[in-house]
Amino acid sequence: MAKQPQPISPGKNFFAGGFGGVCLVFAGHPLDTIKVRLQTQPMPKPGEALLYKGTIDCFRKTLAKEGMKGLYKGMAAPIIGVTPMFAVCFFGFGLGKKLQQKTPDDILTYPQLFAAGMLSGVFTTAIMAPGERIKCLLQIQAASGEIKYAGPMDCVKQLYRENGIRGIYKGTALTLMRGTDAVSHNELSVPSILFAGGMAGVFNWAVAIPPDVLKSRFQTVCAEAYDPDEDDEDDTDPRVVHPKSDVQRHRLQDACRDILLFKTLDQEQLSEVLDAMFEVLVKPQEHIIDQGADGDNFYVIERGVFDIYVQKDGANVCVGKYDSKGSFGELALMYNTPRAATIIASQDGALWGLGERADCFYIVESGEVKIMIKSKTKAGQLDNLEVELARCSRGQYFGELALVTNQLRAASVYAVGVTKCLVIDIQAFERLLGPCKEIMKRNFSQYKDQLVALFGSCVDFKHEKIEV
Repeated sequence: MAKQPQPISPGKNFFAGGFGGVCLVFAGHPLDTIKVRLQTQPMPKPGEALLYKGTIDCFRKTLAKEGMKGLYKGMAAPIIGVTPMFAVCFFGFGLGKKLQQKTPDDILTYPQLFAAGMLSGVFTTAIMAPGERIKCLLQIQAASGEIKYAGPMDCVKQLYRENGIRGIYKGTALTLMRGTDAVSHNELSVPSILFAGGMAGVFNWAVAIPPDVLKSRFQTVCAEAYDPDEDDEDDTDPRVVHPKSDVQRHRLQDACRDILLFKTLDQEQLSEVLDAMFEVLVKPQEHIIDQGADGDNFYVIERGVFDIYVQKDGANVCVGKYDSKGSFGELALMYNTPRAATIIASQDGALWGLGERADCFYIVESGEVKIMIKSKTKAGQLDNLEVELARCSRGQYFGELALVTNQLRAASVYAVGVTKCLVIDIQAFERLLGPCKEIMKRNFSQYKDQLVALFGSCVDFKHEKIEV
């Protein structure tokens, strides 16, 4: 049983709670900034290191780049809300106790005190959730290099303009999960209160960290509508890098030495292009591109012989060939036109491709989509037709493999009737779903099994462009 403290006036509760809250924010905000930045840092791409290796590394980099002010980014929102929040917390705790007491002198058990503390968390969430949302967005924007919000009020205005009151209160449920606690103490000495408070904090965060991580990630994702037609391209997109060994890079440089398109590039530009190219190994009778198909990749030949076919009077006519040198596929990309010819490997060969990088992940909200793929391994397949691999309906997703493996799209996806999909860009995907990458990789083996069942091989599972 717990001995209840003597009643304290509401005015003293308000002042004590407010002053204690301000001291708490000043002391704890730098650590909170580091916590949020560690929780929301994106998962690294293959061959890259984490932005922050740990708490000390995050503290050092923040201090070096932004100074002491960087540790206090976003502090205005919690400072403004802390006094009413603690006052409401004390009010909710008092109400929670009163609801369980038959008389004012009843002494509550520890579970009853915990229940009263949980009720106080419900009351404080109404004030805390908007403050946490604003604080987290301001804390991470300096680290990301993109300054979107000029301050707390500007952040509120933009969130309200984009999504109304729901945008400001995003993450309320997760804030509530994290914010339930109990407030009570007996007549203890100051050192005893400090020790008890410290131990309570340790146990509180041991329980609260999982929902807090989810809250930080959820609240720092921009919620504005995404329209691919209005997605302007700029020079701030992350650099595409396909890891290569020293031997592979030397072979690629030799293959590109006489390519006309690369002659005008300076050394830095050429290096960026070479980083973005990927190796494609081909087998005899494999279709590299097909006449009439949409352009996806540009290819440089390292070795092998490739026949060029053009349809004339309903028949495929061989009009030329590439023999261990040259490049093809650039015209369809440059002029946004269908492929003008079909290129088929006549022997084992190696190409280097340059194509469009995957930047989105899709979740089917309503309707249905079908996943289609062309066979490049069956010689003589009629017109190289696409074959249905799978279908996705409400709640299912696609487009994840290209993001997980940092490869180009592996299939084409078409809507079946009226379909609505949710779109998550690559930055949000890595921040929110990075820990789920290993689970998503399980689909890779499932798709391979389907390809083997359809075509007798999984070689087709490479370098196809996705279209929705």
